[in-house]
Amino acid sequence: MLKFAACLVLTLLISNPLYAETAFLSGTPLDIPAPADYPPEWRYHLQDAPFFNGKVFVMQAGNPQNQSIVLVHGLGNQASRDWLTQIPRLARHYHVVAFDLPGFGLSGNNVERLSPAHYGQLIDALIQQYTADQRVILIGHSLGAAISLRYTYNHPEKVSHLVLIDAAGILQKTVYLDYLSKLNFERAESNLPNMLINFATRKVNRLRSSLIETADDVLPDPGSLLHNAPVREHLFKNMHTFNAALSLLDEDFTEAISHTQTPTDIFWGMNDPVAPLRTAYLLAGRMPVARLSLFDNTGHVPMAERPDEFAERLNNALTTPVPEKTTWPAASISSRNHLCNKSNHQRLTGAYDRIELNGCKQVYLHNLSARSLLISDSSVWLDNVQISSPDAAVISNRSQITATNSRIEGQPALSVDSGNLDFAGVSVHSQTMPIQARGRSKLYFSVSDMNMGGIQRVLHKKINISAKDYQALPE
Repeated sequence: MLKFAACLVLTLLISNPLYAETAFLSGTPLDIPAPADYPPEWRYHLQDAPFFNGKVFVMQAGNPQNQSIVLVHGLGNQASRDWLTQIPRLARHYHVVAFDLPGFGLSGNNVERLSPAHYGQLIDALIQQYTADQRVILIGHSLGAAISLRYTYNHPEKVSHLVLIDAAGILQKTVYLDYLSKLNFERAESNLPNMLINFATRKVNRLRSSLIETADDVLPDPGSLLHNAPVREHLFKNMHTFNAALSLLDEDFTEAISHTQTPTDIFWGMNDPVAPLRTAYLLAGRMPVARLSLFDNTGHVPMAERPDEFAERLNNALTTPVPEKTTWPAASISSRNHLCNKSNHQRLTGAYDRIELNGCKQVYLHNLSARSLLISDSSVWLDNVQISSPDAAVISNRSQITATNSRIEGQPALSVDSGNLDFAGVSVHSQTMPIQARGRSKLYFSVSDMNMGGIQRVLHKKINISAKDYQALPE
């Protein structure tokens, strides 16, 4: 019986197109004339991509004997056109390979699952086909940045330098969708009084967040639909951007971010409406060898919005080594305390012993260390914060905490009673109990980790709590 079951499983795996050994590229590339808007002096090809049921559009520029740069675009119909302002500059010193991801631009449409892992396998085939280098420079934007990160983690021996530009996704999917759906009337031209604008924004955003959280609780995971070939074919046949976006949201990049040792430059528009700036800080803080470069007054596509500045910064990044980072330093503790009582918009930095917030809204803690943090009926942002205590480190009651690139250590490290937590790039350490929670609480973890007694566990998930008594988390 066991032999029969094993044979059945093997047969299903072999017959499933997601697991079959299907070639990502095959045959000889077909040389084609320059498409509209592309320079005639570059080289253009169409190549069969059996896995994706179509052809892949590939372009080359520069001397093939130079070191190769591979460019990976993001979501949208522009596809490889997003790089047109940069390729001529890069081609002066490098061999440049760019292509349209299957489902985008001039590459064939398909109904396969457009996941970062599958796209990464295509990149591997393109590198073998079109470059003579042992190691390439890999530059990805938006979805392409996520794909490039995944590929570099899987194939560190093939990438000498990684550049991530406004990487989409990365955060836990509910947190990321909440960011994408935010309404901010202040960005729009309006003659309404500020008080009315602020009131409407708060009300609508509260309803928006509630709807997203409810849908996340009661609806099936849309990413799971992509695993079903018939459903994928019928629902996403002409929705390739949606297909790729869902696959991206389904990815957990925690291990890739924490363990990619390849020197990495991170470029980000500070006003990006698609990829939150918080993700840039997370990547810069969690990746072992990373350097962050921010573009003022810039949105999601800095290479198109600020082509000259981008080209100059990219050239500097590719010719200047990325310094390795040190580990978390020991927390610097001061004897000073801080008490906030029903005061809003406070900003704290530096070293403290004890910080207590009572009924304080929109408090911002930045580059701060303390022995303990007590939060009641408050909302607080933690950015590059270290709380370390031999006792309870952070105690939160009926509060909202948003933390990025922070470390909490205590016994327990974190105690939550009826609150919302959104942690991204946060390490929680304890010898006995990292996290305890009770009441009605929602905890979101993106690219984070929990360490109990020296045993580490990745946290990239949503946890709902509804309990009278404290529970140790995650169960």
